[in-house]
Amino acid sequence: MVGGSGLRQLVHRTNFVQLVITRGFSTSGSSLSIKSGQQGYNFYTDVLKPTVFGVGASAVVFSVAATVCDRKQEEQRASWGRGTLLGRVQTGSKLSPPDLKFLSKLPAGAVRDTAVSLLVRWRSLQPHQQTLYGITGINLLVLAGWRFRALQGFMQRNFLHHFPPVPTRMYTLLTSTFSHQTLPHFFFNSVALVSFGSGVHDRLGSEQFLAVFVAGGLASSVVSHLARVKRRPGGASLGSSGAVYAVFAMMAYFEPQAKAQFIFLPGVPIALANLFPCLVLLDVVGALSKWRILDHWGHLGGALFGYVYARYGQTAVWGHRDKLSLPSS
Repeated sequence: MVGGSGLRQLVHRTNFVQLVITRGFSTSGSSLSIKSGQQGYNFYTDVLKPTVFGVGASAVVFSVAATVCDRKQEEQRASWGRGTLLGRVQTGSKLSPPDLKFLSKLPAGAVRDTAVSLLVRWRSLQPHQQTLYGITGINLLVLAGWRFRALQGFMQRNFLHHFPPVPTRMYTLLTSTFSHQTLPHFFFNSVALVSFGSGVHDRLGSEQFLAVFVAGGLASSVVSHLARVKRRPGGASLGSSGAVYAVFAMMAYFEPQAKAQFIFLPGVPIALANLFPCLVLLDVVGALSKWRILDHWGHLGGALFGYVYARYGQTAVWGHRDKLSLPSS
């Protein structure tokens, strides 16, 4: 198992926010053992299963996102028709009828008052804040799980993606995206997500952004996995930077003239159109040179997905979301 994790730091000069992207290797040993007969390469378990899972899970995520988006738009149209939205604007209420229904089921007193206060504050946030803080909250919960010694076995089995010949649980291609073992790792990726996520979110909307984030994480994990099936080094990888790299790639595509600063060139702002390919080149060199601090293959997988989706996805995928959306019951 490879210890430690490295950092890559960018400073987004448009709003002068700090961005750090990190996907690294696990800093702890694995509790999973290699069974007899698992050491050799197997196309079905090593290549086909993770690829099918990654593609299938991404399709499901986009289908769910399209369905939620369509249902939300239907509810908004119906609400305008009933005048309920106008009433909410006039009264200044941040709570929707489902919110009020949920609150009515809580016991009166301090519990309900606290829930009302928290829900009003949550509804007061901008849509991109709700999305980005929600992702950060999930990452924080997973990070908390790593803090408990009694949960170490559970966390290693379910929130690390193990490379062959260690047995691989396919769903960890997804769960490892939300997993950080150390506070600095969590902090840097969270700062990176919030830094560039808002601009991309405003272009995509909540549902499409979430689908892209999850699919970018899956692409990162699948590419990282496939790059190691022949060498079979063992070990494990985790972190959100593959998904964040997808967001960064989209930001570079949408706003190529936005300025950022690379950590190794402090004080020198660089247009994203130039910085993004430089960082990709750095990861290519790291991957081919087998640098073992960062998961460079994972970075490349996320970056490739983000760029391709920014260029083609909104038209080829989201532009046909009526075909992705599940039928109403």
